[in-house]
Amino acid sequence: MEKKGCASKIIEAIKSEAQRRGFKRLTLSSTPNAQSFYQKHGFLLIGEDNHFSGLAQAGLRCMHMFIDLVD
Repeated sequence: MEKKGCASKIIEAIKSEAQRRGFKRLTLSSTPNAQSFYQKHGFLLIGEDNHFSGLAQAGLRCMHMFIDLVD
């Protein structure tokens, strides 16, 4: 039996609910350290840029990703 963490279960639930509601694609933006997590769940990188965070008072790399939800 494969062990899944809470975050993996949440992603799978989001994908299932989006399909149930008729969505064809999900998009997201993440930090570089989370990129491999999303890729493990089928998301593909479509670009990246820098985003200035007022809270951090710094520029942050932002990874833009998507997954198609077609069967």
